[in-house]
Amino acid sequence: MPQDDGEKPAPQPGGPPDPARNVALASGVLGLLLTLAGVAEKFSSLNYWIVSNVLIYVGLPLILLFVLAGSLRLPKIRGLSCSLRAFNDAYVLPFAPALTLLAVAAAAVLISVKIDLLNVPATQYVDAFPQNIPAINRLINATKGELLIGTDFASYGGYSSPGAAREYLLAIEAAKARGAKVGLVVYTDDHLKSWLGEWFDTQAKINEKFADEDNWRTFANEFSDLEGDRPIATPGSVNKFFLKLNEKYLSTLRNSRTKNITIYRLDDPIAPFFWVRDRVEAIFSFPCEVQGVGLGEVAFRTTDPKIITALVGSYERARKRGTQVHPPTPGGNP
Repeated sequence: MPQDDGEKPAPQPGGPPDPARNVALASGVLGLLLTLAGVAEKFSSLNYWIVSNVLIYVGLPLILLFVLAGSLRLPKIRGLSCSLRAFNDAYVLPFAPALTLLAVAAAAVLISVKIDLLNVPATQYVDAFPQNIPAINRLINATKGELLIGTDFASYGGYSSPGAAREYLLAIEAAKARGAKVGLVVYTDDHLKSWLGEWFDTQAKINEKFADEDNWRTFANEFSDLEGDRPIATPGSVNKFFLKLNEKYLSTLRNSRTKNITIYRLDDPIAPFFWVRDRVEAIFSFPCEVQGVGLGEVAFRTTDPKIITALVGSYERARKRGTQVHPPTPGGNP
């Protein structure tokens, strides 16, 4: 009879899997994936969750499947499994203990990132007008099903930041094209004239406003584009310019191919201005004054459900007080 020398035979290529070997390989792969997910969580800005979730819920099962395929030598993919097993033995298994420790560290990083995200305030300061417009455009571009807007001009920022305002209009059009329903409440022309009168009712105020070369250049360029003539800075011409620019934006929104927008005109003030997407995120903006000094209009972003509910309520009240101008209705209101 053969003598037992106390040594176990080496596993054969077609033999049963080694459980310890599989655990080491799996933990090593898990360490790599968790590390990548942690990096994605930390540095991929607003889309961090897309990358990390793909890595965790798609990449992890696929790679673990290939690890097991390389260990088990499955009959239907014999060539692939043998190649993977050779790769695992040569390159993965020697580093499995270190990768296991890496998995623990990466898990700690992910937990800390999640805690940081949970601690982010639901409401944050955005910026003052017109620097708040790019953030508003990003919110509009993220809209999927519903966008509610309440503000003074349809051409929000059309004078103060023409480029951002044009992107604002394009963002609303793109949201409509994606099928989102848009509700827009803006001031009537009469109310806008009253508001404009506070800023441009005298030649002295206009001269003061346009003493700044940037202000004058912006107005002159926009006026020439709109009127096809040299700029004229008088109370009548300035007011006409703003109203005509507002009507240009309204006309674009009314006459585009996508009809899923309802527009209301309102004689009462809207405070604060607001942009609400899908009832999950909003930006609201209002004038700010500290110790008698006007700081302009400041904006905040929120995901607080109670604030969003309040802003949706403001929209509902505003549209009911206003007049529906598009699509037109016999009685004026829906």
